[in-house]
Amino acid sequence: MACLAENMNASQFFFTLGPATELTGKHTLFGKVAGDTLFNMLRLGEGDVGPDERPCRLHRIVTTTVVLNPYDDIVPRQLPSRTKPKEPESDAVQVTAKATKNFSLLSFGEEAEEEEHVTSVVSEKLRKKGKSAHDLLSDPRLSSQPVTITDKDTELVSQATAEADKEAQERRRRRQLAMAESLETEEEKQRRILALQQEAEELRRAIVQSKRLEMELKNKEVADAERRKREAQEREEAEAEALARWEEKELLGEENSLAKEVVIDPETFSADFAGYKAKAKKAKKGADREASTMALLERFTSRLHSVVHTDSQSMPDDEKQKKVAIMDSWMASRLVSEEPVPAKQVLDPTMPHPDRYDLYDPRNPLNVRKRGGDISLDGNADHMKRKHKH
Repeated sequence: MACLAENMNASQFFFTLGPATELTGKHTLFGKVAGDTLFNMLRLGEGDVGPDERPCRLHRIVTTTVVLNPYDDIVPRQLPSRTKPKEPESDAVQVTAKATKNFSLLSFGEEAEEEEHVTSVVSEKLRKKGKSAHDLLSDPRLSSQPVTITDKDTELVSQATAEADKEAQERRRRRQLAMAESLETEEEKQRRILALQQEAEELRRAIVQSKRLEMELKNKEVADAERRKREAQEREEAEAEALARWEEKELLGEENSLAKEVVIDPETFSADFAGYKAKAKKAKKGADREASTMALLERFTSRLHSVVHTDSQSMPDDEKQKKVAIMDSWMASRLVSEEPVPAKQVLDPTMPHPDRYDLYDPRNPLNVRKRGGDISLDGNADHMKRKHKH
């Protein structure tokens, strides 16, 4: 059931040929089409519609049948008939005679009869004359003579008219002044409203600025507190690390008397130190990555030269093996590549070559044509059959 506004149902209704979730809660569902009438609904859906989704040719529902009525207790209302009911014809004859007054039936019949006689006489006299207050009333203050207008009366009328015009002009002038004052008052009101709006805008900006400064101060205090906390934590970690190093140094000092003497080679120490330092650095990105790559290549080159230089010195074999580390032993070896094996030459089947076998098929049509024989396939087939039989 469609409605024009909320909680106001009208007599319009519509059918939906499928689920319409957008209409849920907006319209009242009061029935559904069942039976063979579904085919009529499909025919209605095939009709042409305009841009406003209204059918180009209006349809009309002639009859409807309620198959299942869940509201049996509803009594349909009785609409009033549009046709006027016919009045019953009466057989009585209408009386057209004038009624007569019988004053003898009244207790004051004589007085009423006299008044009726006087009234009829006066009405008969005044039937053809104008009825005015002068004729009907016997008032001495009223005169039936026409009024004559003098020059004095005309002058008085003109003076009264002039005074009325003057008063009208005065009222018009006062109205214009009041309108001008109202316009000035309206302009003043608008100026006051604009001033109040500007003042409110400045106040709002001041409040926003104060809130921003307060927030910045609060963030600064939080950052300072975090920085102080981080510095204290780093200080504690440094103190703990220094204490651990001191304890380790004390422990190594006690065991130093029992340990063997260690000989440190400066070249090996510098190489190990450079390796550990390189591991501690993080991989760089961008333009610094190329510089770090070149530094790694240069360090590898110096390391290779140092290993080769150590290997070329005149030292016993056992000292060389002690000098060169296990991981750097491959650098002292010489790189000897294998001799390349020559690739096999690819023979071109179209070109003659002495190393290639000669393939000659006497059954080939080209070879048969060269010999001047018959190229018939049937003859060759019979020849092959005879050859197999022998």
